[in-house]
Amino acid sequence: MKTPADSPEELELIKKAIEEHGTKSAAAKSLGITNSRLHRVLSWAKKSGALFSQGGTIKESSEGDQRVVTGKGIRTMHQLVRSADIDLDKWVIVKQVINKWDQMGKDGPTEMWQVKAWLERRPDYWLRPVKVRSVSRKKIKKPRTQKVALIVPDSQHGFRLKSVRDKNTGKIIRQLVPMHDRKACDVVLQIAKDLNPDEIILLGDMVDFGGLSTFPLESDAKYLIQPAMQELSVWLRRLSLSCTERCVWLEGNHELRLFKQLENVQEAAVLRPVDDVLGPPQLSVERLMRLDKLKIEYKKPYGKPYWLFGDIKVHHGHVVRPKGGQTVSSILNGARHSQIVGHIHRREIACNTRTVPDSKGNDKYVTISAMSPGTLCSLEPGLVPTGKGRPDQDWQHGLGVVIRDSEGSNHMQLIHINNGKCIYNGKMYVGQDEGLME
Repeated sequence: MKTPADSPEELELIKKAIEEHGTKSAAAKSLGITNSRLHRVLSWAKKSGALFSQGGTIKESSEGDQRVVTGKGIRTMHQLVRSADIDLDKWVIVKQVINKWDQMGKDGPTEMWQVKAWLERRPDYWLRPVKVRSVSRKKIKKPRTQKVALIVPDSQHGFRLKSVRDKNTGKIIRQLVPMHDRKACDVVLQIAKDLNPDEIILLGDMVDFGGLSTFPLESDAKYLIQPAMQELSVWLRRLSLSCTERCVWLEGNHELRLFKQLENVQEAAVLRPVDDVLGPPQLSVERLMRLDKLKIEYKKPYGKPYWLFGDIKVHHGHVVRPKGGQTVSSILNGARHSQIVGHIHRREIACNTRTVPDSKGNDKYVTISAMSPGTLCSLEPGLVPTGKGRPDQDWQHGLGVVIRDSEGSNHMQLIHINNGKCIYNGKMYVGQDEGLME
């Protein structure tokens, strides 16, 4: 193939100019040639292999599930991607190393460069955007004398990408397997629709954010935050439609993972769209989930309590005791208010009745309760990541209901969900195992 360059040196001048000036147009201007001329030379060089005529080479190998591409004589990752024809729509750069050293020759030291990239294939699932429609609160025609709150525990919406055998064709296909329990989540929607609570409280850890964890992540759980948020959004909209006054989402330790990843890039953590500089940061749970449209209030920081009906302390929780019942019992020690927590994934409720003096100095009985309504994440062993040394997941599905009567007394109810079924107020609820998309 005949080179369009006037001399072999022209290609080298163009390469050096691009490295120096950063863009092809700036390089062309510095050399006094047209952009079209520069593109013709580079196009010829790429096709003929002359782009690396000075010892530049591309080598590929594999390490486990990763593709490893090494470019000798290349100075930047951009050059490696272009020269090795890496399609970034199909591959993700998970690690990169750029090395530079001097090599002695007859004419003195020469700069040597090497760029190495570790690539992983992007998941081959298909995504479609969710249309987040604004929520309108329902108005109760007949005012109730009681206040009702629905307490929704950790769902940890997330996925793993598993190879399964198609029932119809018998072929092995890759399929998203939810780490949240769809049947239990559907039961919550059904009860919320019948109950029409005044308030719905989400206890946190509603999205797993596994890809942002500081713990090592299995390959089948990477790059799956987006579909988890997609399905969670549709579920949250249906849930929020059922309450009459307010829906509150408390920040949990899993949501906190997003902020922690941005702590080292503090300016990025606070960037906002130019037309909403007073709103939530662009990279925040509130913005990513479009909670403004869903009419869901996001309460942070992690650990800050929400006072339900003014006297029940509701928070995500951080204490985990090893056996059932121990966590809420420890919360009751010295507690002056009833509390509701998530985090432990167990159904627990305990009460403590004590005497306290009233305004006249007489003794009166006060009952303080502590409740954990369980979880909505999958109970399948090994599907949801857990701490080391805890292979047995002592978890249960459930939700909570709190009713405040006309005299100001609170009544906590721990609702059991077993195998996707629940009996509440004499009605059987059966959850459906279907992914939610709109």
